[in-house]
Amino acid sequence: MKNLPHIKINPYYLNLLKSKDTPAHIKKYVQERISKALGIMKALAQREETIRMIVEEIIEVQKDFFEHHDPALLKPLMLKDIAKKVNRNESTVSRVVNSKYIETSHGTYRLDHFFSNSMPTAEGKNVSQEYIKSCIFHLIEEESPQKPLKDGQLVQLLQKEGLKIARRTVAKYRESLSISPAHQRKQSA
Repeated sequence: MKNLPHIKINPYYLNLLKSKDTPAHIKKYVQERISKALGIMKALAQREETIRMIVEEIIEVQKDFFEHHDPALLKPLMLKDIAKKVNRNESTVSRVVNSKYIETSHGTYRLDHFFSNSMPTAEGKNVSQEYIKSCIFHLIEEESPQKPLKDGQLVQLLQKEGLKIARRTVAKYRESLSISPAHQRKQSA
């Protein structure tokens, strides 16, 4: 946020207010415009503060991801969790993270990238959707090109890891990773 331009009132207009030669109707007009400008400046400062607080909370919650750049380390995070921590409305947090980006040493990410629902494991631990997508990606990456894993087989492997997941969900996550179905990934020997 330090790279944002600083907004200020042009001294020319402040001098108009101070000058005894400025007609009353001009002073009134300038005063009204300065009041509106100050209101806008205050609103921008509040918005900047809200964005800063939200980003700081996201970084705190997703610290492991930022330190190791591993999507599997993304923790489940809901808008309401951040809203509660920064004492803002959930819709405010939603507007802030929508179409906003954060530049990191590992690349640029949409702020909403760091929010995902949690999915329970067999042990009762919650993991993020990104963690499950990462597991699916790695399983497919290690599969035999001649015998690629079908979605049902991926479900079985994930369930062995303690992840409760439906075949339709695996298919949806696989598609979101731009990975083709098994019959399209199959290669001849």
